[in-house]
This record gives sequence, C-alpha cells and structure tokens, in this order.
Amino acid sequence: MTLYLIYSLDFILPLMLVLLVGRRLLRGSWTAVALGFVAFFVAGTLVLVSQTVAPFFGVAADSVAMAVLISTGAGVFEEGARLTAFSALLALKRPLERANGVMYALGHSGMEAMFFGAMTMFVLMLLAWVPEHIPEPRPPELDAFAAMGAGSALADVLSRVILGPIIHSVWSLVVLLAVARRQLRYFFLAVAWHFAHDMMAIAVIPRLESEIWVNAWLAFVALFYSAALVYLFRVVWAPGVEAKP
Repeated sequence: MTLYLIYSLDFILPLMLVLLVGRRLLRGSWTAVALGFVAFFVAGTLVLVSQTVAPFFGVAADSVAMAVLISTGAGVFEEGARLTAFSALLALKRPLERANGVMYALGHSGMEAMFFGAMTMFVLMLLAWVPEHIPEPRPPELDAFAAMGAGSALADVLSRVILGPIIHSVWSLVVLLAVARRQLRYFFLAVAWHFAHDMMAIAVIPRLESEIWVNAWLAFVALFYSAALVYLFRVVWAPGVEAKP
C-alpha cells in the first residue's frame, strides 16, 4: 500500500504544479498546458514506433545504435512538437511569453509523470495479484523493482516530478525563442541538446555500472538545468522582452 501512495504522487504533484506555479504564480494559459498534454502522446508515439521497428532492421535493444535512435527520435519529435505547439499559440493569438513556455513544459512533463505512474501501479498490481500471468523467464529488472523500498520509490517519483518540469521548461524556453525571434537555430540547439542529454542518460551512465556515477549525473542535471532555467527565465525572457503575436 505504501508504494501505491508514493506513486500516486505522480498524479498529484504535476497537477499541483500546474495549478500553483503555472496558473496562480505565472498566470500561464490553459491552452499551453493542453498542448503539452497532447504533445507528450504524439511525440511519445512516434518515438515508440521507431523503437519498435528498429529490431526488424537488426538493431539490438541494448545497443548503442538503439540509444542513438531513441535519443534522435526524442530530440527531433519532442522538440518538433514544441515548435509546432508554440507556432499554434502564435496562430491562436496567445502571447509568446515565458509563462506559456513553462506552462507547456508542465503539461508535457506532467503527462509523462502520470503515464509512468500509471504503468508502475499496473506492474505493482500484476506482481501482487496475478504473478502467474507474468511470462517466464522474468526480467531481472522486474525482480529488482519488486524488491524496491519506499525510500527508493520516493526518490524515483521526486526526481521525475521535480527534475522533469525543470528540464522540459529549459528546452521549452529555448524552442520558444525559435518562434518568437523567427530563428530556427534555437530549435536545432534544443534538438542537439536533447539528443546529448538522452545519450548520456541512456548509453553512457548505465554502462558505467556505478551508483556513484548515477548520483553524480542526477546532481549535475539538477544544478545545471536549474541554473539554465533561472538564466533563461530571468535574463533571456525577462519582463519587457516577451514577444506578442
């Protein structure tokens, strides 16, 4: 029961961030958060399709080539979704302001957290209620997940619902510049940045096989992206420089 309560935070905290930070503090648009919700499913579906068909072309699931494919797909499709969404905001006569960039990010990362939370609860129910329906041999990752304590589960959720919005807000504010200033170089910067980030997370850090490197990577991500968000939010997108449609 404790794990169910912990993973319910994947639903509660993203909604609180949208209401308290996105709406009450920043006064962002509901349209922006709705576009973030939709973009998660569109971009995620495209990435999943490319990942699914890759083995038919001889790409192994745990290979560097697969990591490159996933990272490229995530960079192109997710940042492409941002570019499309912000162009839609412009067409809908919504101001291209930092609040809406963050609101979009809260929608995207929030739906991502809810999706992973739902999938995690589903796996927990399978393990608890119908373990015989899990095909053999069971993946070792599944047994490790089943043995995970409350502390590890809470750290997993908090890293997703806190770091996720920060990372997505940074990329959103960069892509927002591409639309507001009509300069696609910012979009390509976000794509390359997203690719490099995912390659580190998928292909490099796991192969080091050390918890120290994992914690160091998480600490770096937290500090670097927090600093980048403050810079983008308070300097690049300072009040008075926000673009109007």
